[in-house]
Amino acid sequence: MKRRFMALMQLRSAPCNRSANWIVRAFLDDSALLKHELAFCLGQMRAKVAIPTLFDILKNKDEDPMVRHEAAEALGAIGDPTVIEKLTPFLDDSNREVRETVELSIERLKFFVEKPKGFIDGNDKFYNTIDPAPPMESNDIAELEKILVNPNEKLFKRYRALFTLRNLSTDESIMAISRALDCDGALLKHEIAYVLGQIQSPLAVEELTRKLKNENELPMVRHEAAEALGSIGTKKCEEILIEHIRDKERVVRESVEVAMSIVDYNKIGEPIFEFVKE
Repeated sequence: MKRRFMALMQLRSAPCNRSANWIVRAFLDDSALLKHELAFCLGQMRAKVAIPTLFDILKNKDEDPMVRHEAAEALGAIGDPTVIEKLTPFLDDSNREVRETVELSIERLKFFVEKPKGFIDGNDKFYNTIDPAPPMESNDIAELEKILVNPNEKLFKRYRALFTLRNLSTDESIMAISRALDCDGALLKHEIAYVLGQIQSPLAVEELTRKLKNENELPMVRHEAAEALGSIGTKKCEEILIEHIRDKERVVRESVEVAMSIVDYNKIGEPIFEFVKE
């Protein structure tokens, strides 16, 4: 999995139709983790050539919901508002995470159709990613946290609060994000874990560890917590990841493998990837 992810990152770094088509071919694989990452990369590449494939994945009820959700998110990230009509029927999908992702993608597409002043539909200037929602203009951490954890707020607004807190990147905002890991909904929790991985602050290790260890959480949350711990990469993170090498959930096991390779890549010394050998 380590080598395959490295190959995928190379293809993502060369955004063109040819590399996108190679990524599309890999959807024949049986790994939900890999397919989820393929969809994510196609969204980040804004690969319009992949739109038909992403819709095929979204339509496939036999596909892992985590992969279907990522296909829906990619369709929002690509930024073509003509897909809104085709996305709309999936607002009634039987899977909550898919429904919510479709809602977010439609809201994102509509937001940028209106082209509000000061907002450009492109990579975030801090993290160089195309996010599911743009940040807000507020820097009131207490108010942003209140929005983030409020189940009565629209999900798109909660996501906007999340990415605003991420961009503030102070100890206080990081702790606010970490506390929100106890909020409702697997989709939001998985995005919170992803954001904490982007920030790479040791302040988040305790809460991420709790999510990884909680087998009652959906695999999409646990897998994202594992990868976030790999991005943070402290010694404590390594120890926690090693405990989950043989996790019963395949997507978590594979995420631990990827996370440990990230730690290995970012540190000097003996490789820890040897721990995952049979």
